[in-house]
Amino acid sequence: MRRSFFTMCALVLGVGLSIAQPPVSIDPTNPWNETRCQLQAGHQYLFTAEVDTKFGPYLDKTIPCTPDGPSNSKGRFMDWLARDARHWWNPAHWIGPGKVKRLRVLEDPESHIKAHFLTIIGAIGMDDSGKNVFVIGSRRRKIIHADGPLYVFSNDWPGGPGEAGPCRFENSESYANNKGRIILTVQDLGIPSGTGLK
Repeated sequence: MRRSFFTMCALVLGVGLSIAQPPVSIDPTNPWNETRCQLQAGHQYLFTAEVDTKFGPYLDKTIPCTPDGPSNSKGRFMDWLARDARHWWNPAHWIGPGKVKRLRVLEDPESHIKAHFLTIIGAIGMDDSGKNVFVIGSRRRKIIHADGPLYVFSNDWPGGPGEAGPCRFENSESYANNKGRIILTVQDLGIPSGTGLK
């Protein structure tokens, strides 16, 4: 593999290179936004997300949101009430019988950062379970532990009839009622010093 003079100098001097990918537009109605960004294990990345105002406000139906989740008290109350409404005693349980009523991601499995409605979530491959999923929100610096393509989505109820697989998004009003767009920037900060990785 040929490397530029500046890349070689950076490697020799131990200077981390910062490589920014072109910004990606995230559609909150799409349960799997492909970014065309290939993540590398051991590399640290800086993810930044912001509302693209050209497409209007970022909304979960009528609730204003940011990449971190709901931005007003009504939205925060709905998030508290409906983030996991599988239990019969929860009033949100009775909305849309036969639909999965639980956010795809409740928290980041590694850092335990809480995920909310319409929080921006990253995944290595099309896998929103286990350690391959992580909360991005409006800004996140993270060392990636596996190689793979980056997919991004707005956190929401799957809205379909199944717990797993593509059928859980069939006829999903949960995703269909989202509005706006998010601009995501991914910056590869290289391998952090002191990790022992090369």
